[in-house]
Amino acid sequence: MKLFERLIQKKRKELKFLHKREIYPLDSFRIKNFYAIQILIIIEKHTKDRKIKIEARKNFIINCVTATEVYFKDIVKVLPEFPGVKDNEKIQELLKEKVSLWEAYVLFKEENLKIGDVIASNFSFQNLEEIDYVMSKILDLKFLDHIENHKVYLDKDDKEYYGMKTLCLKADLPEWRSYVAKVFNLRHDFVHHVSFKDRIGFQRLGILWEHLDAFITVVDNFILQYIPTE
Repeated sequence: MKLFERLIQKKRKELKFLHKREIYPLDSFRIKNFYAIQILIIIEKHTKDRKIKIEARKNFIINCVTATEVYFKDIVKVLPEFPGVKDNEKIQELLKEKVSLWEAYVLFKEENLKIGDVIASNFSFQNLEEIDYVMSKILDLKFLDHIENHKVYLDKDDKEYYGMKTLCLKADLPEWRSYVAKVFNLRHDFVHHVSFKDRIGFQRLGILWEHLDAFITVVDNFILQYIPTE
């Protein structure tokens, strides 16, 4: 399917679900994972069958990556519209596929698509390399390098959760890249290779989740500097 047809199909499908998601990308990420965590806890507490527990843990990993993908897609859709970002010439490097003048007219006039919609439809955000590539082009910086050095002053709830007042991935969670990459890799394996011999411990699952949540927490705080307050 050509880019032109794919984008229109994607846009029309997403419009049906847009009102069902939360307003802010971070809220969508956390609420989706909140429900997934509740389901996981119920199964861990009330199911004795280890195979069922393993499948629930695998589904939780899949859910985490889905929530991450949706988070970045929602961010990318709006980020290129903000002052200080929209004039970045490197964004065009993400838009290499050619369309006819008529297709361009339909996409940007009749379908009311913006540059961010096109970018979000062309990338999956299911691994750190792609996230880094896309976000680095949009913001014209080395995205993951900036993220791991960015310090977040945590709010009350996050202070209690992380047990610290500030969060810096490089200082506080130095192995964050390997853990987050592991989440993506496990998701790929669980989706594309059906196996009933997989093993993933509950404690291990918690560590992976905490690193992914910390990553998104820092990303969201970093992105806020590009979003107008008025």
